[in-house]
Amino acid sequence: MKQFDYTLVLAVSCFIFSLLISASFVGANVLIHMNTHNVPGALLLLTVIVTLLLYTSCMIAIRLLSNNMKYALDEVKNGSFSEEPAKNSHFRLRLFNAEMTEKLSSLQTDIYLDKVTSIPNRRALYRHFDELSRNHADQHHYICLFDIDRFKAINDTYGHVTGDELLASICQRITGSLADGEQLFRLAGDEFVIITSSDYSNPYFPATLKLDNLFKLPFAVTEHVLYTGISYGCSEYGADGTTLDALLAKADEAMYEQKRTRHGNESQPVKSIT
Repeated sequence: MKQFDYTLVLAVSCFIFSLLISASFVGANVLIHMNTHNVPGALLLLTVIVTLLLYTSCMIAIRLLSNNMKYALDEVKNGSFSEEPAKNSHFRLRLFNAEMTEKLSSLQTDIYLDKVTSIPNRRALYRHFDELSRNHADQHHYICLFDIDRFKAINDTYGHVTGDELLASICQRITGSLADGEQLFRLAGDEFVIITSSDYSNPYFPATLKLDNLFKLPFAVTEHVLYTGISYGCSEYGADGTTLDALLAKADEAMYEQKRTRHGNESQPVKSIT
C-alpha cells in the first residue's frame, strides 16, 4: 500500500470533531439557561451542527476508503499487491476485510498468470522486462523465443484439450529445469519466452541448450505419448535492441530463419497408447 498515515489524520479529525460537539453542547446549554424562549432555536442549531459534523466524518471515512482502494487496485495492476500488508495493518484491516483482500489477490493472479499453463503471461513478461531494464540494466539479459513444432497438427488430430494439456506438460518440464535468473512466460498460443539474466556475458544463449535436451523425451498426455520439438530464436538486450518489442522481433526473425533452414524436416508428432 502507498505509505500515508491515514490513521493519524482520522484521529486528529475525530478529536477536532469531539471538541466542536462539546462546544456545541456547552453553547446550547448556555443559551437554554439564558433564555428559555430560545430553546427550540438552540436545539435546532445543535442539530444542524451535529449533522454537519457527522456528514463530514462520513465523507472523510469514504474518502479514506476510496483512496486505499485506489492504491490497492494500482498495486494489483502493477502486480505488487500482497494480502499480508493489508491483513497485518490494524487500520487497513478495517478497510479491507479478508474476503476483499483475497479477491484483489485473485484478480492480480488472473491478470498476470496464464490459466492453461499456470505460468506468467504476456502482461507479466512486459512487467518483468520493464523491471529488469529499469533496475538491472547493468546485467546481461537474453531473450529466447520459441514455439512448438506442428502444434496446430496436434490440436487438429487430438483436440484442443489434449493440446492444452501438452502445453501445460511442456511448461511444467521447462519450469522444473530453470536456474536462477531464468523466467518462463507464455507469449501467445504456442509461443513462449525465456528471459535469462546474468552478471556475465554468454554468447551461446544458455536456454537453447537446455531446451534442446528437454524435448528429446516424449510428453505423456492423457492416453497419448507425444513427440514434438521446438523452433527458437534469441536476442540480446543492448546488442539487438533495448525494448522488449525490438528484442522479440529480432528473436522472431531468428526463429523463422531456423524453420527455413530445416526445409520442413521437423519431427512429426507420434501417438502411442500407454
